[in-house]
Amino acid sequence: MRLFIFISVLVFLLWGCSPRQDGQQRFDNSRIVSFAPATTETLFAIGLGKNVVGVSKFCTYPPEVVSLPKVGGLIDPDIEGVVALKPTCVVLQRSGADIGHRLEALDLPVLYVDGNTLDEVLDSFEIIGNALGRNAEGKALKDNTLKALAPSKPTVSKQRILMVIWRDVGSGIQSLTVASNDGYFSRLVESLGCELVPEKAIAAFPTLNAESIIQLNPDRIIELRHDLDESQIEAAIADWRRTLPDLPAVRDNHISIITDQCAVVPGPRIPQFVELLKKTLLETQGL
Repeated sequence: MRLFIFISVLVFLLWGCSPRQDGQQRFDNSRIVSFAPATTETLFAIGLGKNVVGVSKFCTYPPEVVSLPKVGGLIDPDIEGVVALKPTCVVLQRSGADIGHRLEALDLPVLYVDGNTLDEVLDSFEIIGNALGRNAEGKALKDNTLKALAPSKPTVSKQRILMVIWRDVGSGIQSLTVASNDGYFSRLVESLGCELVPEKAIAAFPTLNAESIIQLNPDRIIELRHDLDESQIEAAIADWRRTLPDLPAVRDNHISIITDQCAVVPGPRIPQFVELLKKTLLETQGL
């Protein structure tokens, strides 16, 4: 038993972390690499921005990350680049477990977090904070985000929202990927007293065509497209007017394109996204 305990402690030391009473590992936070925009934003939000030495190629916020070394993405990771940065911790969403295994094989310490649902995102704030010596900051980030989701005035009237995550702009309304019962966008919308359609979709992100949208008849159409410029936004709205001119939401101009990146990064800027959603929905009420 003593030998087992000794080996366990030694393994933790070799991985650059130490055991904790709560069962979570603690990592050396002196040189951190982050493989996702959400985890990068979390690290900066809890006061570890100066310790981040590398980020994914998709990380653009806060502005300080623009000049940091890029280590690729989940599909095309720069493993050699990560090794060259000599990280004491690599923060990785569990969807990139394959990368994690490759890094672990090189004796690099990897901290895994989940971030698919709202609960997982909120928990990741504390997990990252606790693992990297920012317990209070991680908890405060989670608590403040929860407060932002609490009901507030003016109140949004219940609306059925079609939230478009992706489609080809300029080709009409043919094949749209929308959010439904995904546990993240759906929860944020529900916090405002509204709901996403289709309500009973089997998939978290179903694909819809024009006919199915007519049948759903949403009160509001919201597209999340941080990659569009002004001319493309006009083209996106024109697609709706050209393809579905008689749909009430289109006819009444209840179409919004949210281009702020906070809408598609499930991290510390959730309160900012919720405020954007609320503002958009209140506009439908004429408030």
